[in-house]
Amino acid sequence: MMRWAALSETMLNEARARPEAADLPVEFRRGDVHHLPFADGELDGCWVERVLIHAEAPSVAMSEMRRVLRDGGRAVIMEPDYRTLAIDAPDRAVSEFVAATFAAKHRNPGAGGALLRLALDAGFAQAEVTP
Repeated sequence: MMRWAALSETMLNEARARPEAADLPVEFRRGDVHHLPFADGELDGCWVERVLIHAEAPSVAMSEMRRVLRDGGRAVIMEPDYRTLAIDAPDRAVSEFVAATFAAKHRNPGAGGALLRLALDAGFAQAEVTP
């Protein structure tokens, strides 16, 4: 647990340094994607990148994102689908081993392929997936 807390703090510090330079009105908080610390409909937008591949319950996380967005709010969610990772090395066995190893290191390697279903199940009315 401590390892993740330290990594999270490092990432937050890095993120906080970037908008300050651009003078953007952005706030960063550490939290749990399964229990977001915002009221229903409190946010105008949500940006999620490579989070659901690590989430314990991607459907709960997606529902939380929908819950905290106001009606008409926008979520941008980018997730890879490591089940379809294509590696082209001269040795096919090495390519397959690397792809399988990469997928095995993630809790939800197919999160990217499930985005549309997860979004619709969570109540996003105008879900669109762009590969």
